[in-house]
Amino acid sequence: MTAAQEIAARAIDPCATSSNIVAAFREEGDAAIDPEHGQAAMRARVEAVRTGAFDGAEATLAGQAAALNAIFAYMARRGHAQLDQPGKAGERYLRLALRAQTQCRATLNVLAGVTGHRPEDAEAPRQYTQIERRIVYPAAGPGEPEIVRHY
Repeated sequence: MTAAQEIAARAIDPCATSSNIVAAFREEGDAAIDPEHGQAAMRARVEAVRTGAFDGAEATLAGQAAALNAIFAYMARRGHAQLDQPGKAGERYLRLALRAQTQCRATLNVLAGVTGHRPEDAEAPRQYTQIERRIVYPAAGPGEPEIVRHY
């Protein structure tokens, strides 16, 4: 393989790009991640998922959900503080808070699917109709009825 082919192969290799991004955003003193060791760790994580070990994925999703919840709380506080101020900063902060909240919910739903634990309250609504103000939850199992809550 030529040097140019090697560069091209690394540029599109998901393990290489993922480990490079992790290394770029890692901020722990002077300890840098060696690119070869980073790729090896990423390949080991991918292989573990392929064999059915989702421990790392579960930890990642749980950490992401906690971080997104913290972002939601921070942005909501900032938005509330800016509501009485001129301009649209308060509205923008609140929109960012709601985006983080939505992503947190989506992350928790994925985590519930990965772990196999899907309590009824964690189930995402399938349909939200603003006019009638109702939420329709899917059936819990075969032969079970949908749950419709009116607000």
